Amino acid sequence: MLFTNVRSINGVGLPATATVLTARTQDVHTYQVGSPNAMQIADLDGQPGSEVLFTNVRSINGVGLPATATVLTIRTQDVHSYQVGSPNAMQIADLDGQPGSEVLFTNVRSINGVGLPATATVLTIRTQDVHSYQVGSPMRCRSQI
Repeated sequence: MLFTNVRSINGVGLPATATVLTARTQDVHTYQVGSPNAMQIADLDGQPGSEVLFTNVRSINGVGLPATATVLTIRTQDVHSYQVGSPNAMQIADLDGQPGSEVLFTNVRSINGVGLPATATVLTIRTQDVHSYQVGSPMRCRSQI
């Protein structure tokens, strides 16, 4: 079972913890997970068991602010944080066909119908890599084609 105190004020995450109770072993572990404003559970590394993804993606007038993704892998009791640029959106998708999903952070935006230069940042937990790509001036982002 997972217990968290993820909360935010005006979209700004406050320092949070995640407490995991493993009923089978009766173990309880508490982890510091940064200052997220959102949390998701997903299979990110392709190994048995899901990971917990904590993020603090925020924007002002559509402009993304610097963000961090923190991943808790309960199986290994590891917590890793990654700088993921200044996104205004996030999606979880299988982008490479390998086990485990990737996390896609984007800052796609437009003014008066004209796309502005954008970046896509891909977080791959399986390899613990973060790569950013300049993707031109798109009007929208779709992770599945």
